[in-house]
Amino acid sequence: MSVTVSPDDLDLARYLRRGDSIVIGQACGEPTTLVEALLEQASAIGDLKVFIATSFSGLFRPERSQAIALSSMGAIGALRAMSKANRLSVIPVHVGRSAR
Repeated sequence: MSVTVSPDDLDLARYLRRGDSIVIGQACGEPTTLVEALLEQASAIGDLKVFIATSFSGLFRPERSQAIALSSMGAIGALRAMSKANRLSVIPVHVGRSAR
């Protein structure tokens, strides 16, 4: 069963719990509406770990993502700002092996 929710009514705490790990689609597949909601609600949920291979949206900025432990396979695209602020854990792995 699918549920339709407007972005203004999206309560991620219904779907996420403290300590959950999230994989976010990359580049043109980056779900910006969901990422914006995640950044706004992450501190209320707590201890979230997020993996994103690349990000070109610029949504992940050090001042907006303090409640998230962010990791990637490199400081690619807009993730450079997170790397410069020491807020990005770089996992040296090819994207084809990242599931492991």
